[in-house]
Parts: sequence; C-alpha cells; structure tokens
Amino acid sequence: MGRSVNSIRPQTALPLAAADMVPNYARVLGIGQDSRAIEPCLPLGCAFSLADSLPGETDADLLVLLDEQTPEISDLAQAARRLGKPIVCARPEAEAAETLAEAMHAAGFRLQCSQPVAPAARLSKWVPAPAASADTEGPGKRVLVMSYCNMANFGDRLGYHVLNGVLPADAVVTYGTIRPWHVPDQDYDLLILGIGNSLIAGDACLPELADLLDRVPKAIGIFGTQYREQFAHPTAAAALDRILGKLTTWWARYEDDLLAFGRGRGNVRHLGDWLISAFPMATPTSDKGLTIPPDIIRQENPLDRTIQQIQSYRAVSSARLHTLLCALTSADHVAYQEQKIDDGGDLVSGKFRSLLLDIFGRTFPEDELFAVDRAAVVRYKRRVDANIADLRTELDALLGSAPIDR
Repeated sequence: MGRSVNSIRPQTALPLAAADMVPNYARVLGIGQDSRAIEPCLPLGCAFSLADSLPGETDADLLVLLDEQTPEISDLAQAARRLGKPIVCARPEAEAAETLAEAMHAAGFRLQCSQPVAPAARLSKWVPAPAASADTEGPGKRVLVMSYCNMANFGDRLGYHVLNGVLPADAVVTYGTIRPWHVPDQDYDLLILGIGNSLIAGDACLPELADLLDRVPKAIGIFGTQYREQFAHPTAAAALDRILGKLTTWWARYEDDLLAFGRGRGNVRHLGDWLISAFPMATPTSDKGLTIPPDIIRQENPLDRTIQQIQSYRAVSSARLHTLLCALTSADHVAYQEQKIDDGGDLVSGKFRSLLLDIFGRTFPEDELFAVDRAAVVRYKRRVDANIADLRTELDALLGSAPIDR
C-alpha cells in the first residue's frame, strides 16, 4: 500500500497533508477513528495500526492524531513526554499557535513543521528535542571571515572548506578578502582573521583591518606568519601587536609563530597546520617521482583530484607548502624548494622550516629527498585534531551563550 510522492492532490486535505509529514517505511499509530483516514495516503512501506486512545507505550515510529478536539492538550503533552515519539496532530488554529506550543515545549518537544488546513485548523509535527535546544534556536550569529580565499592558491582554497567544517551549524558566514580589500557592509558578531594560512606583514598594516577589528565586537585569528624579518619593521611590529591584542585567541600555525610574536600573551594557542586534517594517511601506488612547481598556484584543478594525484606518488618534490604537507601523509620520500619573496630578493618564507620542526622536530636540507617518518606525521595529525576540537569549542562559546573559561 502507498501512494506516489508525485501524485497530484489537494494540499488542504487533512489526511494527505498529514501523510506528507510521515517518513517512508514508518510504523504509524493512529489515535482515534478520525486518524484512520491517513492509512490510504501513507507513503512507501509504511505500516498502520489504530488505537482508541493514547497508549502507555508503543513500538510505533510516529503517532498521528487527526481529531481536532481530542485528546486534551494536557493529555497529549503527557503522552508525548512518556512515549518520546514524533507526533503529527491537528488542532484548532488558535490553540495550535499558543496553548499546544507551550505544552509541547514543556514536554521537551520542538515544532518541526506546520501548515494550516481547512476549515480552521493547523496541522503540526512535533519531535523530541533537548529542553535547552528551544532556547538556542533562532537566527544564527553573523561571522565575517577575512582571508585570501579569492586567490587560486591550493592552501587558501582548502582552508575555506576546513573552516566551514568547524563553524557552528547556525553560523551565518560572510567571506571578505584582504587583497583586494573587500568587506560587505553589514554588522557582524565575530571576525575570523585567516583560514590557516599566512598573514602578510604589509596586509597587517592596513588601516582598514585596524578599523574592522575596532568595529566587530569579537575576533579570533587562525593564521601563521612568513617572511618574519618584515615584521621587525616598527610599523609592521606595532600593527601585529595591535592585531594580537584585539583577538580573543590567536590560533597560531607554528611554534615559531609563538616564539617570535606570542611571548607574554595569554591569548595564544599553537594550532598547528590544520589543513593536514584534509589529507588522510594514504599509500602511494606510483614509483615515479612527482615534481610540483610553483605555478600550481594558478591551476584550478578540483581539490579532491589534486590531493589524490599527490598521494599516489612515492617520491614528491614540492615548491608549495601545502602540497608538501599533503605529500607527507603518503609519500616515502619528499623534498621542498623554499619560497622566496616576490620582489626578487633573497628573503625566504621560513614556513617550510617551521612546518618540518613542528612535525619532525628538525628541519632538512632544501631540494634533497628525505625519508618521511609516518609515525611522526600521525602524531602531528592527532595533536592538530585535538587542537581543532578546542577551536570548535571556542567558536561555539563565542557564538552562543556558553562562557569562555580562561
């Protein structure tokens, strides 16, 4: 028995409307003779049984009550609390809007959906929920993320997805860009500066960034540093100091970041390079070597395909940091080529050395293949995962009502 979900039907017919709230294959218990009308309307695989009154217990998956007058709301709420099963019920319109809602919330249920039905009734579906959830539902807090996610860089594109995976479900997210500077004009509850990549010294000095940190009431940072010598300039040093002073927490990428700029600060945590969470440990299949050139930054290959390709090689040489990080989760041997400043000078990023020290406790010569200690990579992944869990807890606290314990 069942009806096609594509069949044409009057939307105001009570049994049909009620059946739209029933999942496939559900065991449905109808309460009262009026509820029998739903039986021919039920979707695929449903089983129907009928009871004259609310039972003391039931193995049904869902209860249906289509008599608008019975049972009394107090009895319905008591049964809801006792049985803990979803309930689809029809009540007079005014009653559904006020008295029923109050009683069902008190019973630990929340309204999942509702609709008016003729002649003057409302059909509603109530599902069990933690009592506290009713207090936390509503419009989500507005989050502004400032980063370089508009660039083709593999790491920046990946960071966009990793951050989205840790934000609270109700966060309303807007992405702005640092270069060029672009911030949609609206109010925000939280600013997240960075998505796990580097904050450039010149950009730290932007007056627009200082103004934004003054305007948004709460802020955290998820970024590392590179070309650290540039932060020795008094203007850049003062700008970074001001930024860090405005953040609830700076989730720094490397231990080197903490040692260089985090001393004496109580709001600094060593996150690690959280983009490693996007790379599973894998076994390579190709004995050929792979060389990843600097211009991968301009390639628009799908991220999943790029990751799978890198992880298929036993030996990988990379001129980009996060493609090297990806290779560390799979390759037997890797090598790196340091990134130099764009103006043609000799200043190097320093981020490769910082990454290798974080993972292996030592660095390795540039442009020479070295054996990957997989156990060290796994230990690093575990540390980063634990730190990400702490970051997620902080985001929940910043965007909710839970206090942050300092």
